Amino acid sequence: MALNIGEAAYSDPGTKRARLHTAAGSTNESRSALAVAIAWAYVSERDTRDGLALLDRVRLSDRAYHRPTELSGGQQQRVAIARALANDPEVILADEPTGNLDSASGAQILQLLDELHGQGRTVLVVSHDARVSQYATDTLHLLDGRIVDRSEYDAALAIASRRSL
Repeated sequence: MALNIGEAAYSDPGTKRARLHTAAGSTNESRSALAVAIAWAYVSERDTRDGLALLDRVRLSDRAYHRPTELSGGQQQRVAIARALANDPEVILADEPTGNLDSASGAQILQLLDELHGQGRTVLVVSHDARVSQYATDTLHLLDGRIVDRSEYDAALAIASRRSL
């Protein structure tokens, strides 16, 4: 059974859902393929331009038309950052934004987050990456679930490293 994408896009949502289910058949693969086709039918030229510009900001414009399985873990992380920026958020919560990135890509992401902060956005980063503190205006250290000052944190790290020797 063929499905006219334009017809599905303008039909009653309940009818569209039933029509999609029937047209897609019973396999997840065919439903997924159909969902992707319909999702692309709703993307405007402006949205496409904006999406490509975001991918360019995270240095992935050359991979714009690749499938997620064709991207490295670091590239997938940069796509996630670009996707998070799509709604132009005022507050950015970044949990280990450099975690799976090589040093050059990590530095680029930190510069991007710094640029966003410079534009007036609030950026909160949780990280084990020491480079992050170079960009921070404020730094909090957590030790055993408590916020501690830098000297207490450093002392605990020194004790832990002596024990591991």
